[in-house]
Amino acid sequence: MRKIREEWKVEIENLQKIERASANKVCQIRQYRLITPLFGGGVEAGIVDETNPIRETSIRGQLRFWWRATRGTGDVKDVKKREDEIFGGGGENASQSKVFVKVETINHGSLMSIFDVRRERRVRPIRGYEAIAYAAFPLQPSREQTEQQLNKVLSGVKFKLHISFPEEIRCDIEAALWAWETFGGVGARTRRGFGAIELLSVEENGVGKEVKKYSKNMAESQIRDDLRKFVKSNHRDQRIPHLSPETKFKVLVAKDAEDAWRIAIQKLKDFRQFRIDRRTGRRSPFGKSQWCEPDAIRNIVRGRRVNNLVEKFPRAAFGLPILFHFPQDGTIPDVALKPKDYERVASPLILKPIPCEDGAVAVAILLERELFPNGLVIEYEDKDKKIVNKNVKANLSANEAIILTKGGLTVLRNKTDVIEAFFDFF
Repeated sequence: MRKIREEWKVEIENLQKIERASANKVCQIRQYRLITPLFGGGVEAGIVDETNPIRETSIRGQLRFWWRATRGTGDVKDVKKREDEIFGGGGENASQSKVFVKVETINHGSLMSIFDVRRERRVRPIRGYEAIAYAAFPLQPSREQTEQQLNKVLSGVKFKLHISFPEEIRCDIEAALWAWETFGGVGARTRRGFGAIELLSVEENGVGKEVKKYSKNMAESQIRDDLRKFVKSNHRDQRIPHLSPETKFKVLVAKDAEDAWRIAIQKLKDFRQFRIDRRTGRRSPFGKSQWCEPDAIRNIVRGRRVNNLVEKFPRAAFGLPILFHFPQDGTIPDVALKPKDYERVASPLILKPIPCEDGAVAVAILLERELFPNGLVIEYEDKDKKIVNKNVKANLSANEAIILTKGGLTVLRNKTDVIEAFFDFF
């Protein structure tokens, strides 16, 4: 009997390994459309790329983030080790990704502006985007910019995601995909609803799969069921933004995705910029802010004491930095509220429209994490143009919450947790 040459044996074994791996590999084609405009997403920050609007690196980054948020249990080292095993990593223990991702753009969409500068050189949101403009402040132009110089967004984008991975990590990838599709998106400012996506179809290993959508009247319980299905409830490192089976969220019913997005952003604007007209005592966008931060800054900078002053900065819970500008008072410099030893803290609050089988819902959901491990500071220039940093606090006491509520900040409802108060308001 003729013996098989040794090199042939090796080749046959390699082919058999490839065959076994292919049989154990999940290959999907997932088709999406953007239900809100794409903000940024290109190589240059904040600028859209018309020829390549959706990048593979962006989606890989999103899947990594949402995997950590849903499946990343243990301390930071445990999470990093497992993440690198799935998605690949560099350094001494470099590993190759088990997940292949390829984007195929079907419709490149069309450019549009959120703001208009043509009328009397005044900057205004375009019709229908008055509420959305609050979340699009990085796009707001100066009066000197022309229509051609405006930063634009892309609407109407459609794409296919070709993704493959071993069957053994299906639970991890499906959790990341679900969270990304439900609470994430593509491009910049996804936590304020830009670049939100809708899953249109799924094909797995050549066979079409059913795409399940929420019912708008049952969405709250259905989202809770999916949180319990996809999110691990083990120990979480509080330095890592994450979800839990009991994560706080609220849902509002809307007629369509655009309406849901508008409602969510308007709610945030009304809460964070709660103002009252001194003459009428009624809510007004042109009235005095009822939040305590402006008076706290005046007190710190001028060194004056005011009775019943709450010298706290509770809106830090919505993300940092926050810039305070006092155009009506030339004695107060611009002030930045920042996390100590960090440049920024992303908002833990996500506002997102979710298309349903019979309409849409707006969802507000909170990513759990420790926000300010080293505390907060305000930064400003004194009279001598020297940079001043002063330690401040965000958390309200029960008595301070009562003082603010009675003093006019009725949306707080005596709560020390401003995010919880926002959920009530939502």
